[in-house]
Amino acid sequence: MKRQSLNLILTFLFFSFLSTTYAQDKKELSVLATEAEQCLKKGIAFMQTLAIEGGYVYHYTLDGKEKWGEGKTDDRTIEVQPPGTPEVGMSFLKAYHVTKNKDFLKAAEDAANALIKGQNDLGGWDHKIYFDRPKGN
Repeated sequence: MKRQSLNLILTFLFFSFLSTTYAQDKKELSVLATEAEQCLKKGIAFMQTLAIEGGYVYHYTLDGKEKWGEGKTDDRTIEVQPPGTPEVGMSFLKAYHVTKNKDFLKAAEDAANALIKGQNDLGGWDHKIYFDRPKGN
């Protein structure tokens, strides 16, 4: 019986402590959330500088001059397989769902539009989209 009472008292004290620090932490959490959103904004803006008609490949050099998918690629080709365009677009969409920042939704829409442009005549996709080649080649 004593152990149950002690557990109950400790639980009560713990939640009392949490409720008093919550007001202080709420301000700190707000600041952290703002800082996190700013970091997301910078990261997404950087990714958009690498976009090819809204689409992406797997790997980039730090300067963005070289790109790779399943091999070295050019400035007019994107990847459909993860971690290419769909995966990057979904990351932007997740960022939008968390923050409700419309710029993040726009970035996701740009990735979706790149996939739409690259859809083949049968309604599917190859693993790459070549923007400067006629469909079927």
